[in-house]
Amino acid sequence: MRQHLIATQNGTDLLLYFHGSQQSARVARRFTNRSFEHIQATVVYPEGVHRHWNDSRKTLPERTRELGTDDVSYIQDLIAHIPHERVFAAGYSNGAQMIIRLLHDAPGLLAGAALIAGTMPTPENFLSTAQGWIPTPILTMHGTEDPIAPFDGGSAGSRGAHRSFTDSNLYFVQHNGLMPKPRHTRRQGFDVYDWAGEAPVQAWVLNGVGHHVPTTRPVASPFLGPASTHFVAAEAIAQFFGLGFSLDGAGGQTR
Repeated sequence: MRQHLIATQNGTDLLLYFHGSQQSARVARRFTNRSFEHIQATVVYPEGVHRHWNDSRKTLPERTRELGTDDVSYIQDLIAHIPHERVFAAGYSNGAQMIIRLLHDAPGLLAGAALIAGTMPTPENFLSTAQGWIPTPILTMHGTEDPIAPFDGGSAGSRGAHRSFTDSNLYFVQHNGLMPKPRHTRRQGFDVYDWAGEAPVQAWVLNGVGHHVPTTRPVASPFLGPASTHFVAAEAIAQFFGLGFSLDGAGGQTR
């Protein structure tokens, strides 16, 4: 039986946080310093099969792909059983790739999506299609020093080829029907690009950061590369989604 962890119930909107490869709901909470639980929403951590999501990359040598896990239907069913007004999703790495699948295979399911350390697969490495795409607000974040999912695109090892961070954002901009020239600002020491519209795209270039979800207490790991200690990704994501962000948190329960 699939499990999910309800961490907070602080609002009428639902925020799903999708963990990365080899993680679980509890690991994801520690990895993000529980920062997403400060967002004023019902925050839920779903769990992938064998600690992975069956995302839309053709190259995914994991047990969940071998099993043919239908994670799109699982998420749709999970959402149907949790009271909500709107559904937002944030995901890291393999979790970001799962959100990319939801945007393509279940268009309109999400009111907003945040992708951290996960870029679009190249066309030859992509299982889904943009047929039926529904413009959706999308925020992206990616470290320039990411050793696992290269910022400039190319091979991500056993996960196949990916577009660059720049090309991934242009893909979302095009499909959301936005003008190609963004507004550039500097926030928290990072370059931020905004494409305005009914379904905006916002891209954070995390200069000098590796394969991390930025928090003030990042997990130290040479495998993931350098981390930022002055920026909380969850707060920027909450602001983009139009959700409140409070320092008051709550416990969680697994179901």
